[in-house]
Amino acid sequence: MEKRNLDVEEAARNGISTIYEQMPNGEFRYKLMHSGFGNVGIGIAGMHGVWQNSHYHKGVQEFMAVQEGWIAFVEMTPGGLGWIILRKGDTVISKPNIAHNVYVSAGTVFYGVKFGDIDPEKGDWYPSPELDVLVKGMSESEILLVGGKK
Repeated sequence: MEKRNLDVEEAARNGISTIYEQMPNGEFRYKLMHSGFGNVGIGIAGMHGVWQNSHYHKGVQEFMAVQEGWIAFVEMTPGGLGWIILRKGDTVISKPNIAHNVYVSAGTVFYGVKFGDIDPEKGDWYPSPELDVLVKGMSESEILLVGGKK
């Protein structure tokens, strides 16, 4: 059999769909979704660095890889906040039931893969306003100071 291109209808029969969206923070997201099993996405920051919304997952993990620019990944553990600054080629995986957030610097391109146990009806995204309060007011220089150097 030779390679052939598939159309949107054939992809849909296999549970595949796409979503292209701009988030309230200005970030662009392009996702390839599989019904009930997760998604693969590309995130592109706009002209300014932005925080995403703090959240956690019960059965899902998120793999993130930076293609260009840098991101700050922060998680709220019982021991306090854990910070990682990721640059081109760096990766991180979130842990279930641990609230996390991502600061995406201006012009950054990154990949995200959500995988694990996903309830197709309810999803697996739970807000963490407690973490938002701790990090969303931080400036980029403060983020780099606590998270390391870019």
